[in-house]
Amino acid sequence: MEKYRSGSSVCWNARRVIRLTNVSAGYAEGNILSHIELHVARGERVCLLGRSGAGKTTLLRLMSAALAPRTGILLLDNHDPHVLVGAALRRMRSTIAIIHQSHDLVDRASVAHNVLAGRLGRWSAWETLRTWIWPAADRLSEVHGVLQRVGLGDYLWHRCDRLSGGQQQRVAIARALYQQAQVILADEPVASLDPANAAEVIDLLIRTTHEDGRTLVASLHQPELARRWFTRLIGVRDGAISFDLPAAEVDDTRIAALFAP
Repeated sequence: MEKYRSGSSVCWNARRVIRLTNVSAGYAEGNILSHIELHVARGERVCLLGRSGAGKTTLLRLMSAALAPRTGILLLDNHDPHVLVGAALRRMRSTIAIIHQSHDLVDRASVAHNVLAGRLGRWSAWETLRTWIWPAADRLSEVHGVLQRVGLGDYLWHRCDRLSGGQQQRVAIARALYQQAQVILADEPVASLDPANAAEVIDLLIRTTHEDGRTLVASLHQPELARRWFTRLIGVRDGAISFDLPAAEVDDTRIAALFAP
């Protein structure tokens, strides 16, 4: 596998926020990923690139601590998430936001309520109930500010099932930003969007995470978007990493090999 060349190893080691060492993982039917070596530094914006079924979603599930490795070591911010329990586990999970292709919004609820849901992991049951019934003015003001960042400042009380696909994905991004997550994992976030909307959503993800210093790991199967917007590309094929390189070094030959039948 061709490896990504970072800068100073001392700085790199200190900034690692996701680290997988010789990790294999899968489900009841067997391993999906085998012998994965992958480090992501704080503030990086990384793209997992590959065909559908290559293992990208499983890799993101590992990074979110939704799936435990069968073998190897997984560290998130230098901690093993699978030994944490109770409040410590909730705090760790609140630092990671996941944006799915299907948006995972409450369709009949307002944009405001869907964005507010980003902080459910930080609130008590009583605080959650009170916020859902009667959101405080300061929280609504904060949500409105986040919505303005994603171009939906006038949609606070719109129902999500009345929005377009691109607008719904912007709500999902706003929810992740409101969550104050330090790591955003986006699983095929533009797979169901037309090319123009797809480019706008990827631009929005790159711009907002850069402005806030957040870490972004997104999976895509569109090489043209990956090479245009991301500086580091990780090719995933048949459950293994085939390359991990700066985007400028991922040429058409590597792309053709990655997507070959």
